[in-house]
Amino acid sequence: MSRFPLVLVALLAAACAGSPDAPTPVPPTPAPSLVGASSPTTLVATASPAATASLPPATPTSLTPATPPSYPIATIAASPTTSLGAAVPKAVIIAAPTDELTDGNLALAEEMAKKAEAAGMDVRRVFFPHATWEAVLAEVQGASLVAYFGHGYGWPSNTSELWEAQQDGMGLNSYDGSSVGEVKYYGANHIRESIRLAPHAVVFVMRGCYTAGNGLNSAPIPTLDIARQRVDNYASGWLAAGAGAVFAFAFGTRFDYPDALANTDSTIDELFITAHDHIGWNDLYFDSVRTHGARNHLDPDPNRGYLRAVSGDLAMTTALWRSGAGQIVAF
Repeated sequence: MSRFPLVLVALLAAACAGSPDAPTPVPPTPAPSLVGASSPTTLVATASPAATASLPPATPTSLTPATPPSYPIATIAASPTTSLGAAVPKAVIIAAPTDELTDGNLALAEEMAKKAEAAGMDVRRVFFPHATWEAVLAEVQGASLVAYFGHGYGWPSNTSELWEAQQDGMGLNSYDGSSVGEVKYYGANHIRESIRLAPHAVVFVMRGCYTAGNGLNSAPIPTLDIARQRVDNYASGWLAAGAGAVFAFAFGTRFDYPDALANTDSTIDELFITAHDHIGWNDLYFDSVRTHGARNHLDPDPNRGYLRAVSGDLAMTTALWRSGAGQIVAF
């Protein structure tokens, strides 16, 4: 496996969803406390999620999650595919409206798009203010790499039951040209029903609350079981759409994942723990409840909580990722 240099980086603020109208509300989640993002070339540390206590060091091997029995369950398995032509991996980079973090997300999305181009990928940009659901669907089919920079709205959160009409997906422009504060949420149900990726695709969910386990920036660190459920739920829609792995980074990442996918011989989990932003204090592994055959790997920080996670086939190789280019998982 290739080794990568250690680089010091500063954390960036996460983008947190407000509380969209829901059919079964419970006492509201605290309002998000958002902090402006630094430019991609000059990094400045920003506020991290508030914590009431440090995380315990124990590493449980199994949990009995308090989850509704009506979850849709997917399976990681070989699926029929259709060839799309030349075997050049398609990368779709999405920068969605994120209030005052929008400019920072646009800069980080463009940075990742350039890395994907440098790695030889066919890059499609779906950027604010044109990041609508329709624009995403026009580009994302058959993608080998998807990176979404935007609001996160996951579960458990402000609804008593899972509501994947809006939760565990993307917050996009509500119409073409809508403002930084006009967001429409398309949850995991929409992803399952309308998107098909290349076999073994990799998805990055960047800078959104709930995605890696923590909640809103102002909320305390959640229990381990709540964090695990959030990670498992957020990955489930993309895994059902054909992804082999879903990375979740609450503060983004500067590690060059496009280059690593294209030019190294590694597993997904090896990339996750080799990246310079790996915390490594208490790595936690769990079998997925939402996706048969998938695993969740959480990399918590002892003081800031759950900021990094990866889900799916953690033993999938970068060579297998490359082999899926030019194909699409059948509906």
